[in-house]
Amino acid sequence: MRLSPSQKIDRETFRRIFIDHWSEFEKRYPSYQAAQYDDVVQKMLGCGKDEGGYTEYLCMSCGQDSRRVAFTCKSFFCLSCAKVYTDKFVDQISKKLHSGVIYRHVILTIPQQLRIYFYRDRVENRSDHSGSNTWTVRSV
Repeated sequence: MRLSPSQKIDRETFRRIFIDHWSEFEKRYPSYQAAQYDDVVQKMLGCGKDEGGYTEYLCMSCGQDSRRVAFTCKSFFCLSCAKVYTDKFVDQISKKLHSGVIYRHVILTIPQQLRIYFYRDRVENRSDHSGSNTWTVRSV
C-alpha cells in the first residue's frame, strides 16, 4: 500500500513529535517509563525504515533494477499500520450490516471511581452485567 504525500507528511510529523518529546513525556509521567511503552514507541519509530528490515525485489528481465520494501511494525499505535487494521475491521463489519439502515457507533464508559469493581474479576462481571449492558443500549 502506497501512502499519499499528505499521509507521509502526517506520519513523519507524528514520528517527529515522539522523537523530540518522548523522553520529556516519560520524565513528566513516570508511569510511562516501562518497557511496554518504549517497545511500542520504538517499533512505531522504525516502521517502514530499512533499518528495521526489508525485502528487496529484483527485475526478472534485466536483473539490474531493484526495489526495497521496508517491513512495517504492525502496531495499533503506528498511524499507517493502525489504518490497515481499521480498514480491514470496517470491511468486515460492513459485510454484516443491513443496507439502508443508519448505524451509530456508541462507546459507553464507566466513571473512574467505579472501574475497580468492574476490573476485579472480569469474567464474573461480564456474566453478571451482560444483561444490563443490553438493557442500557436498548433504552438509549
